[in-house]
Amino acid sequence: MTSPTPTAATDQPRYSIMAIMALVVGVGAAALFALEPWGLVVGAVAIILGVLSRRELQTTPSLRGVAPSVLGCALGGLVVIVQGLPWALLLISEIIYFLSHLGG
Repeated sequence: MTSPTPTAATDQPRYSIMAIMALVVGVGAAALFALEPWGLVVGAVAIILGVLSRRELQTTPSLRGVAPSVLGCALGGLVVIVQGLPWALLLISEIIYFLSHLGG
C-alpha cells in the first residue's frame, strides 16, 4: 500500500497573513477594552489591518481569509465606537458650551 503523494505547498490555498493579524489585533482590542486609550489604539489598528487585508484578498483570489479580516475589523470597530463615542460627545458638548458663552 502506497501513501498518497503530498501536494506542493503552492497548490494549497493559503490564508492572508494580514487577515489573521486583523483578527488577532481585533481580539486584542476587545481584551484591552478596560484600558481605555489602548483599546482605542489597538482597535484602530485592527480596522486598518482589516481594510488592507480585504483589499489584498480582492486582488489575490488564491488567498483565503475573508472571515478573519471581517471579524477583526468588526471587533476593532466595535471597540472604537464604544470607547470613542463618549469622548466624541464630550468634545461636542465642550464646543457647544464654549460657543454659547462667547458673547459674555
